[in-house]
Order: sequence, then structure tokens, then C-alpha cells
Amino acid sequence: MKAKWLLLTKIHLLGMFDFNKMRKGKDPRLMKRTIGGGLLFVLVLALLLFYAVSIAMSFAEGGFIEKVPGFSVALASFFILLFSFFQGGARLFATKDFDQLMAMPLKKSDLVISRLIAIYLPDLAFALGVIAPMLIVYFVHVGFSAVTLLLMVMVTLLTPVIPLFIGCVLSTLFAALTAGFRYKGLLESALSLILVAAIVAGSFLFSFSSASDTDPSQSLYAMYDMIIGRIYLPALLVDITISGEQIWGVFAFAGISLAACALFVALFARFFFTINALLRRQSAGRAYRRGDVRASTPFRTLVGKEFKRLVSCSSYLVNGICGAVMLVLFSVGLIVFAEVFRAQGIEIGDLVQNLNYIVLGAALFCYGTTCPAASALSLEGSSRSALFSMPVSANKILLAKALPTFLINAISGLVFAVCAGIGLRMGALDWIFAILSVPLFSAFVALSGILLNYKMPNYDWKTEIQVVKNSIPVLIETFGVMALSFAICILCYFFGWIVFVILLALVVLADAVFLYLIQNAKLYA
Repeated sequence: MKAKWLLLTKIHLLGMFDFNKMRKGKDPRLMKRTIGGGLLFVLVLALLLFYAVSIAMSFAEGGFIEKVPGFSVALASFFILLFSFFQGGARLFATKDFDQLMAMPLKKSDLVISRLIAIYLPDLAFALGVIAPMLIVYFVHVGFSAVTLLLMVMVTLLTPVIPLFIGCVLSTLFAALTAGFRYKGLLESALSLILVAAIVAGSFLFSFSSASDTDPSQSLYAMYDMIIGRIYLPALLVDITISGEQIWGVFAFAGISLAACALFVALFARFFFTINALLRRQSAGRAYRRGDVRASTPFRTLVGKEFKRLVSCSSYLVNGICGAVMLVLFSVGLIVFAEVFRAQGIEIGDLVQNLNYIVLGAALFCYGTTCPAASALSLEGSSRSALFSMPVSANKILLAKALPTFLINAISGLVFAVCAGIGLRMGALDWIFAILSVPLFSAFVALSGILLNYKMPNYDWKTEIQVVKNSIPVLIETFGVMALSFAICILCYFFGWIVFVILLALVVLADAVFLYLIQNAKLYA
């Protein structure tokens, strides 16, 4: 008989990728959605490969290609730590099926191990997507070595372990400490946005220092020295082995990873029930006050409900306004860079032809990553029957769910348009294009997002993360708008304002079509 933890792992993985539904279900649309999700995964992988290869090539041009293997481990570990901190606790202690699992004759260690493996495997795929292309670049410049390949295979398999466990521990501790805090979701969102802002600001600072440094390789090596030598020391163990200094480094890395795995499983198996009981506590309540109930129109009530849902779920809020935050930071960075270049006698608009239209097209990428509407309908989950049975038309429900996306993008877009106009010293016509594009792009993203969610809803989820990060509508919206933004930037570079005029006309037409489709929508519980 198979081990119970192995069966549980299989069930988790099949449920995660909807394989069971595809095999047993009779809905022909599910196969199309699964294929679409696979194609989007391939696109994400291609972007990840491009990013990893670019970093490795920068190391090679800087003259320290031998540092690539260790840095690839540190880079993959950094992102896995972030994902585990913001998602690990929710995935490890998913409560939707907790009562059913507790009624089964299972050991706590079986539950913990199965869920850890279900978290580990996607993280391993991410680590492989970072380490493998960087290692290929390393072999191209240094020469192939079978011993190095075998060592890096072992290292890659163990790379997710330490950051995964650290992230899950921090995520669980944070959830436990804030279990009774009424504004827990808002606090988590604020921390996430601060982290995003810090990463974007750090990227700006690094780009600026690299541009102003006479030797850009010095900045790159300083970044390597900070990450490997001061922040993530386990990657240093890999570095000293691959560089030929000490053979024991990789084995010490393996020992630390395996010891951390054993300790984590033992501790969480011991306190699994206690932690679940703590995390299942309801949020702190408050006394009723007469002013809490106010008269309002149905549409305004639905919009208010969407905003409350947005700020109450940290993963929903972070994914919903992350692009807007990046756009505002980009706006500030654009003005700063423009003034720095002007101080040196250089006008930033003269560096690249048609830069005014290129940055407006690039802003569309941030609009696309700010789309709560792409998951707003799915988040109703099992409670959707109460909403759909209300005496409110389906188009009002869909428009209410799209309005927060429109408002968030419109506000951040207006900030960007003003900053871009000031920083690039736009003319009158370019100012008109910049301001006009804000409501049109915002409506395009919001309406397309809610329509995608309407056509491909996912009401059967265990945690909100499955809907707000990994659902097919969110992926299509994000990467579809990303591809459109890249195409606009390239076309605007060669053809200028005429492309932007055509684009705005097409967006107006698309918005009209989307509104027509929403007007004729039907919602069924």
C-alpha cells in the first residue's frame, strides 16, 4: 500500500493543476483553459530564461563568470523566500479542507510532508528556471565539467529548502501574531507594498549607479558581494566549491538544507493542530454603532463591498495594486533621472527617438498588472449564489467589480501622465495623448479583466492565492497586456505619434465592445 503522505501529495498536486477536473469532468471548456494555462506558463518560463541569461551575460562581461553558479542559487533563493513568506503559511495551513482531513486516520507528519512537497515542487521549478540558464552561460564561457554539473544538480534540488522553510516560519509567525488583529489584511498588504517599493527603488538606484559609474562591473560585483557575502551565506558555500577553493562547501550546503528540512517537519508536525486552531480564530469584532448602517444605492453598495474585499485580503490587495505602486515609483524615477541628465546638459527626451510615446506605451504594462477585476468574480466562491440571486442586474454586478480596477489605474495613471509630461517636457499634443490615454487604458484593462473572469470563473478554490495569482484570467490579462505593451513600445519607436493615435482609436472601439458584452451578460449560481 502506498504511503499516506504520498497519496496526499498526489491529491494536492492534481487539485492544484485541475487535472482531476479535466479527467473526471464533462466541461469541454476546462481542457481549453488548461491548455491556455500551459501556454502562459511557457511564456512565463521564456521571460524567466531571458532574465537569467541577461544577468549571467552581465557577469561574463564584467570578468567574473566564475561567480555565476553561487549567485544563481542566491537569486533563486531570494524570490522563493518572498513567495514563501507571502504564500507559504496560507498554502501550508489551507483551512478549506482541514475538517475533512482531520476526520481521516492520518498522521500529522503525513499532512505536513504532503503539503510541503506540494509547495516545494513549484518552487523547484522556479529554481530550475533561474539556475539552469545561468549555468549554461557559465559552461559556454568556462567549459563543460561533468563534476560541476552533478554538484549543481544536487544544489538545485536543495536550493528551495532553506528559503521555503524560513518563509513558511515567518509567514506562520506573522499570521499567528496578527490572528486577532482587525486590520491584519491591511497590515500584510502594507508590508508587501513596502517590499515592492524597496525592490523597485533599489533597481532604480542600481541602474543609476551603473550608468554613472566609469566601470559598471564594479557595481555588479558590489551587488554580488552584498548578496552572497552578507545576506545569504549558504550560497557562499556553493560558490567556494564551484570556484575550486573548498570541496566541502556543497556538502555543507546539503547538510544544512537536510537538517533544516528534518527540523521543520518535526516541529510543524508537533504543533500542527495548535497552529491551525490559532490561525482559524476569527478577526476581532467591534460593537455595533448606529452610524454603521447608511442608506445607499445597490450599485454603490456593491462597489463598497468590492473595496472592502480588496483591503481585507492581503494577497488580493498586493496583486491588485502592485502595478499602480510601480507606476507611481516609475513616475518619480522618471522626473529624477530627467533632472539628473539635465544637470549634465543632456535632455532625456533626446536619448531615444519618440520616447514620449514609448513611455506611455510602457505604462500600459503597469495597468495590466493592476487588475483586481480579473479575479473579483471568482473570489465570490461558494457564496456567489447570494450575490447572483439579488435583485440587481448582472451588468451592474460586473461593472461594480470592474470599477475599483478602473479607479486605481486612473489615479496612478494620472500621476504618471503628469510626471511624464513634466519630466520629458512634452508638447501640447503629447500632453493631450498622455491625459487621454489614462481613462481609455484604465477602462480597457478593467473591462477586459472582468470579462475574462466572467468567461472563465473558478469558484472552487481553497485559498485566495489560487485565484488572485494563478488563475487563467489573471495570467491572460497580465501577460496579454504585457505583450501588447511591448508591441506598442517597439512600434512607437519606429513610427511615433501615428501608432499612438491608431492605438487610442482601437482602445475606444474595444471599450465599446466590452461594454456591450457586459450589458448582455448573465450570471448563474
